[in-house]
Amino acid sequence: MASSEFQSLNRLSHNSQEEFLSYLEQYQLTVPVRVNENGEFLSYTVKHHRPARRRRGLDPSGPDPSDSRMFYRLSAYGRHFHLNLTPNPHLVSKHFTVEYWGKDGPEWRHDFVDNCHYVGFLQDQYSTTKVALSNCKGLKKNSI
Repeated sequence: MASSEFQSLNRLSHNSQEEFLSYLEQYQLTVPVRVNENGEFLSYTVKHHRPARRRRGLDPSGPDPSDSRMFYRLSAYGRHFHLNLTPNPHLVSKHFTVEYWGKDGPEWRHDFVDNCHYVGFLQDQYSTTKVALSNCKGLKKNSI
């Protein structure tokens, strides 16, 4: 939620989440929920475990696209945001790596995680909205 406010700030980095939030004029915490296509509640568990991709030759019909779609609802600022998402294995490069460096060099490294990146839109706003997010470890710490 804070992303729109973040762009207006002069500082590009902050030492802590508390410092970052102190610069925002407005923000709201929200709890995402898993819903069906119609927006009806399914679960508070938002982490989605997709099976690994299968080789093309194993199933000539391929996966049903409706089976891979996910729907979430976020409520903030007096509105409900109904996300319609589909997997996108090309959103992040397979060579993507995150490294945390200390004064003596790399301290920690995290390689690419497959099958957990999604793109989509807000339901009923297909032509005017775009959403891209990671659900590798649930939806915590993601912004829209």
